[in-house]
Amino acid sequence: MFVNSLLTTQMTLTKRNELFDKYLRPGNRQLNFPTVNDVIYEQCIGRFGRSNDVKLHTIQQVLLKGLTPLVILVYKLVSGTEVPDKKELSQTMLDSIALLATSSYSLSQYRRTNLKQYLKDDYQSLCTPKTKLTDQLFGDDVVNKIRSLTEGKKMAVMVAQKPQFSNPSSTRCFGGFGGFGGFRGHKYTIRNVAELVGFLNSVCVAVPLGRLFTKVIEIKKASALNLNKGDFNAVMRLSSAALEDIDWWGDHTQLFITHSKPFKPVACRTIARWIKTVLKLTGIDTDMFKAHSTRAASTSAAFSAGMPINDILKAAGWSNESVFGRFYQKKIAPSTYLGDTILQ
Repeated sequence: MFVNSLLTTQMTLTKRNELFDKYLRPGNRQLNFPTVNDVIYEQCIGRFGRSNDVKLHTIQQVLLKGLTPLVILVYKLVSGTEVPDKKELSQTMLDSIALLATSSYSLSQYRRTNLKQYLKDDYQSLCTPKTKLTDQLFGDDVVNKIRSLTEGKKMAVMVAQKPQFSNPSSTRCFGGFGGFGGFRGHKYTIRNVAELVGFLNSVCVAVPLGRLFTKVIEIKKASALNLNKGDFNAVMRLSSAALEDIDWWGDHTQLFITHSKPFKPVACRTIARWIKTVLKLTGIDTDMFKAHSTRAASTSAAFSAGMPINDILKAAGWSNESVFGRFYQKKIAPSTYLGDTILQ
């Protein structure tokens, strides 16, 4: 149970660095990991290949660090100069297991990320580090997740439908749910309504706002579910208030909306102002670092983390790799564990 937990849970950077400092490589022992020849790096491997190698290099570093306590322990036992007591023996072995297990965890995460490029776009979110590892690489509930993603895609198609008008006085249609005139008297299962609410809350960036505008629908759903003793396949009706919420979502399908009434889609200038405000609050000189600095930093960090170059190009709207390489790719400075310190 203890080992399984180590294999499926990421060790914190603080703990890892503590063990790194505790077990230094003996001066007369060669436990170095091989580095790529400079000529290969500079002339034979592209940026994406180097990024992948850096990730594997880091995993190998932890692996060799995990072997170091064992090497030290074996040397003491064989030489007989320092015979460790039971407490030291058990602690050294536990530390070694912890480091070896975390390297295995990192390797599992790397395998999953590497498989992302072979999955359909709809299922690439299964490769997120948040997916809990078990004895299955994609977790035990992958079937339910695939089913949820498939249903979410269907809902996305429904929500993306533009309002349709049969005549000037007709009511709006949204997400396959008819407007007031078409929806009254029409019946849907509780499951249909639950899926709609779940989808709206999951795709909306402002989740609290999303909950605000689905509250009436959720109340009706919960009431119907209680009335039908938990049967999601039972039929229910939606009130006029719930229909108003659905119509609101039909009119506001953009990614970003304002955070104050009347909650309208924001323009590019508003988003730019938001970004600049956040940068200023974090102490960044926005006179020196413009919008393109943010773009370069985010894409370079994604590339350094091993994100496929095609995904970066698609997200940034670039047609080929040369644009990224010439103007936006920057060297990422070592984190010095700043992020981990802040989170602690």
